[in-house]
Amino acid sequence: MKQQQARIFAIGDIHGALIALRQLIERIAPLPQDRLIFLGDYVDGWSQSAQVIDYLMELDQHCNCIFMKGNHDAWCEEWLNGGKPDDIWVFQGGHVTLDSYIGTSSDYKALHSAFFGRMRNFYEDGEGRLFVHAGFTSLRGPHAERAASNFSWDRTLWELARRRAPAFAPPQCFTRNARPCTAKSTLVTRLRRITAKRNP
Repeated sequence: MKQQQARIFAIGDIHGALIALRQLIERIAPLPQDRLIFLGDYVDGWSQSAQVIDYLMELDQHCNCIFMKGNHDAWCEEWLNGGKPDDIWVFQGGHVTLDSYIGTSSDYKALHSAFFGRMRNFYEDGEGRLFVHAGFTSLRGPHAERAASNFSWDRTLWELARRRAPAFAPPQCFTRNARPCTAKSTLVTRLRRITAKRNP
């Protein structure tokens, strides 16, 4: 029997929605050769942020997963490492993340902090597709980016795409027959074409 071609699924902005995440993974039904690329923002918003991190850590044990760090994750990591909760973070959903950690031990928080610490700023696959939570500013590409925080925070790529193509809209993140979409990689492909024209 011919082996099924490996699939890539880009999954972003879970924001504490554990039930939806479980349903999504069940619908994908990942095979050993598939790759799950998580684009960040696992926490804040819905009420099960800590439990989402538990689930992702477990998923990483038996699936081919790659995790990027989002800006909300950076806030949470800072708090897990002993920092004072950022006021803006608390206002923008951090309060429910803090609630999800009530009653947990310092060892539990340390495991989550280590997981955040292992996350990537960006990922580029063998076909030149770039996966990143936010963006970068260097015209020489992400490898030349000097400010690591831009990968989680900077929206220059998105704003450039919207200016150059106002009607641009990312595709649906999932279709009825569970086919993956490449919203982020499609954006990057278009941006590379734009950059190539500007810098021949």
